[in-house]
Amino acid sequence: MVQIIGVKELYKNLNTISERSLRGEAFIVVKRSKPLFQLLPYKEVDKKQYTSSDLKKIQFKGPKNLSQKIDAILYGNS
Repeated sequence: MVQIIGVKELYKNLNTISERSLRGEAFIVVKRSKPLFQLLPYKEVDKKQYTSSDLKKIQFKGPKNLSQKIDAILYGNS
């Protein structure tokens, strides 16, 4: 659940709030009852490690001058 806190509370309790964020809590920071930003816990993203063989599989197999052909069609360039 997202908790609403004021800017002053964030300023005064930064260490406590950052520890709570590490435990998964989220916050909406407000100033004069208007939301300023969200403070969300950081989540690691699984990064796919591509190998050169993976890149060869997805390599474009079209003509090498495709962008020139597209420009000719769109802009009348030759």
